[in-house]
Amino acid sequence: MAWWTHILFAQREKDSSSRRKGGFFNTGYSKFKKYIKKKSIDILYILFSIFTYLYLAVSVFTFFFHTFVPDSLPFAIEALSDPYLGALGIYIVIHGIEKKRRKTKSKGQLFVPLWTLFFIIASVFLYFVPDQTLDTLYKTVVTNAFAAIILRVGMLLRYL
Repeated sequence: MAWWTHILFAQREKDSSSRRKGGFFNTGYSKFKKYIKKKSIDILYILFSIFTYLYLAVSVFTFFFHTFVPDSLPFAIEALSDPYLGALGIYIVIHGIEKKRRKTKSKGQLFVPLWTLFFIIASVFLYFVPDQTLDTLYKTVVTNAFAAIILRVGMLLRYL
């Protein structure tokens, strides 16, 4: 039975302890808390995956189309670089946990090859396009690409 069926169908717990502690709303809240506690790793995995891939997509778009984005976006990407690396590390650890528990179907993450490909293309782009300069965004690309590679290699060595 799902955690929300008691709420949806207005059913009460069979034991009298829930009535003494607050009744119907307390029962729903306690069921919700149990559900969140049980699914916290899955929720974190989804949130960090969205954040890591969204940050990568915004970084790629900003690097190649910097004339079409607001001037503040490269600074925002630079400011979010350190929190991104923390989230990336947590995401890789959670992915390792999920892989070990056999709950995930994927064999690896796409962001490591994507960051590596982005780094290579950005480096070639900087070499061949004379108008492009080495700025803080390229520094962020290099840092994040190497961090993604190092974190992934570390997890591969850890779970061999």
